[in-house]
Amino acid sequence: MKSPLLYILEVLFCSGLLLAFYRLLLVRKVSFRACRRYLVAAVFLSAVIPALDIPLYPARTVVYPLPLIAAPPAENFVQTTGELPVAVPVVPSGWRRILRPMAVGGYLTAVFLSLGFLAVRMVGIRRLRRRSRLTDCGAYTLAEHPQIATPFSFLRTVFLGGGYEGRRRMIVLCHEAGHVRHRHSAERIAVELVRSLFWFNPFVWIAGRWLQEVHEWEADRDVLDAGYDLTEYRTVIFHQLFGHNPDIACGLNHSLTKKRFAMMTQFRKRRFAVLRLGAAIPVVAAMMMLCSFTVKTPLPAAGDPDRPTVTVHISSGGKILFNGRPVTVGDLERLIAAEREKLSEADRAQMEVVLRADKDAPMADLADVMDASRRAHAFRLKLTAEASDPGIVRMLPPDPLRLPADSADYALPATNRNDR
Repeated sequence: MKSPLLYILEVLFCSGLLLAFYRLLLVRKVSFRACRRYLVAAVFLSAVIPALDIPLYPARTVVYPLPLIAAPPAENFVQTTGELPVAVPVVPSGWRRILRPMAVGGYLTAVFLSLGFLAVRMVGIRRLRRRSRLTDCGAYTLAEHPQIATPFSFLRTVFLGGGYEGRRRMIVLCHEAGHVRHRHSAERIAVELVRSLFWFNPFVWIAGRWLQEVHEWEADRDVLDAGYDLTEYRTVIFHQLFGHNPDIACGLNHSLTKKRFAMMTQFRKRRFAVLRLGAAIPVVAAMMMLCSFTVKTPLPAAGDPDRPTVTVHISSGGKILFNGRPVTVGDLERLIAAEREKLSEADRAQMEVVLRADKDAPMADLADVMDASRRAHAFRLKLTAEASDPGIVRMLPPDPLRLPADSADYALPATNRNDR
């Protein structure tokens, strides 16, 4: 699982890369609808892609058994002294125990405040709608109230104040009807929700501003396509300059810049728009390869159900347990050999002795268990410190004094890379 800091860095990387692609290849070069959908998708993908954890497992390498050529003499078997590794839980330092709850608390506080402000704005719009005079216009509902300073739309409702008559009224309603028809408010709400959760990401705020800009461009284009005069429409926009409307809504006073007026006359959808949008696919694929795919190394299981095993446990007091039964060191060779004789020829080579020792277990007992396993021709030994420990697999050298008669063809059991 990723750390929160790594996830945040990957979110910033993905959102920045997607917005850079939009600015370089899409803005003013593809349709307004494509720009809107790309920006909304970019906001969500930048949060989802780093959260994915797609495992990639390396190919399993199998080493075939080789014939035994020579065995080292018994005196060359080196016994080491020391203790088996014991897993020690990592306890976070004092400042980390304090800083982590503070960071989580600060993040959640900012999220709740942002969601609260969003809810307050939506409740305010709902109350304004209840106080307004409603008129069903088919594609939208017109809410008129004298306190509405600037026309705006929210979901399927167009809010309009007093003093709008004749062509000016028709132009304003045409603009706001465009917002309703294209469902701009739903996109704004979706981006606001993501921004509330990722308030620390500056690229989400930039994407929201650019999306609002595209909304106004698209509504302006609808007005001009309806046949209204460009100069007359610009005059109507200037009249809305000193008005006010909720920032979650869509209104005429948004993005009042030279760029917006230039888009009314200069925008022409260029060629190869589909190719430009298709170029985003390898960008998303590259981000998934960098942030979503994780190479997994399968750990050896504590108990492989397909491999015959016997368990030897050495306690700190020197007590030896064989498959849960107390035994002596002298009985181990006979017991291991008896378990091995119960197996088929193929399973005998795969038999594993799981040696589990307490922290203070005598090292002499460990050496005796290894010698007993070698004499019983059980050469696969797994050393573990506790039941949940995956352990370390070691291949013991055979006892040269007890090799079978056909030792020239005797083979060690197959192993693989994960067992080393």
